[in-house]
Amino acid sequence: MKVYLHTLSKRGVIITLFVFALLYTGSIFVGHVGPTPLSKSDSISITSLESWSGEVTQLSRLHQSLTLALSLPKRVDLGFDMTLNYTMSVEGSSQLLTALPMNTTVETYDVPWELVEDSVEYSRGVSCVSGSETCKTLIIAHEPFIKFSSYRFNLTFSPFADAVRESGDGTFTFSYVNEDFTLFELWTRLGFLLFSSGVAFLYFFRLRYFPRRSWSLEQKWVAALLIGLIINNNPLFPLTIIIAHWFPVLLHQSTFLLFLGILLLFWLVSFDGIQKERDPSFFRVGSCLSFYLPKFALVVTLCGAALGVIMFIELEELDDPGASLSSEPWFNTFWVSMLVLFILYTLYLIFLVVRAAVKRNSIAFLQRRLLFLGLYTIIIVFIVVISVMVNIFTSLLNTGATQFFSIMCLFNIYVATVAVVYLPASATYAAQSPENLAESSHSASMTRFDLDIELSDDE
Repeated sequence: MKVYLHTLSKRGVIITLFVFALLYTGSIFVGHVGPTPLSKSDSISITSLESWSGEVTQLSRLHQSLTLALSLPKRVDLGFDMTLNYTMSVEGSSQLLTALPMNTTVETYDVPWELVEDSVEYSRGVSCVSGSETCKTLIIAHEPFIKFSSYRFNLTFSPFADAVRESGDGTFTFSYVNEDFTLFELWTRLGFLLFSSGVAFLYFFRLRYFPRRSWSLEQKWVAALLIGLIINNNPLFPLTIIIAHWFPVLLHQSTFLLFLGILLLFWLVSFDGIQKERDPSFFRVGSCLSFYLPKFALVVTLCGAALGVIMFIELEELDDPGASLSSEPWFNTFWVSMLVLFILYTLYLIFLVVRAAVKRNSIAFLQRRLLFLGLYTIIIVFIVVISVMVNIFTSLLNTGATQFFSIMCLFNIYVATVAVVYLPASATYAAQSPENLAESSHSASMTRFDLDIELSDDE
């Protein structure tokens, strides 16, 4: 089946790549001017680290999460480390205090408080780098889900002479997700969900006249990519805001890993399969098994290790977000395994690309397909690796709306571009349409009829 990619010249591939880069650059600009992900309350200074009580009000589910941080300035210019021990209790109220500004005390109001956390002891390591004016900001408390419209935090600090002597007045700050950013995220995902569904409809509608066995290997995997893209755009994402539970969050992370796994398989299958799909023995059960099994094993193991890393991060954020995961042996195991498997995947992909490039002149349109897939793969892998690393070490909320919107655009534009270039060319599509098939069948019948008449006249 001849597709649009076969009709593209090298100049056409470069122009397509330029348009792709232009759209992606535009997405970075849109994300940069988008709403700020995090909102912060006015800082609350304290002069004595013995006990502290503070309230935050006017919260809703759109704020998604709540964090209380403590910043300690230094009195000396030397670097030092110390330990901060404290006991914390958290109370919540569903009463909406619209008359009070954010972070205003509500002790004078008759507010029914519900106990969320009762006198739990915590220990935090305080790191103060030499030459810095403040110590590293500590996450004192974190509520991963907003269940109440108001929260009260009561802290009692244990005596720690080093901290009192070496640090000055502490500053508490509440931070939460900006409501405008939550709405921006919801509308963005809805828009891309409709976009990806439209591209999938166009793709399958255009191929409806062609039997499945006539589809190329890449066309079959593009169909899987489109389904994975719709799943990645996640029509169930609002559940992570509506339902205050870890499962919708884990489901949301799993949809991204599922799409990423399909994308990684698409690259391996495309570069290895374009030189084998014309071999009749390739479609035997044994050949297909030896072709797909190593690829599935590598990608599934890689995604499983990545899921393990994400689960540790998410569950630790629910339990104690200020604790360090570097001391967790299971986390280190998953993390090292993910890095090793990704290196193996990269080397395997490079091997397949080089082997296909050696045979680029022996198969029709192979050089053009390698040019298109190779350029796009290099760009996508580079951006995805950087984004995944940043996403693991830094929350999306700390990197701004730019990363969120640009990554969403990257995957949607890439899959849409691949789907369009693998659509049947106009001449191929016209020849396969029912009208042309009926006309061809009618012409063939008339030809046979004329031949029968000529034979009867000869007799």
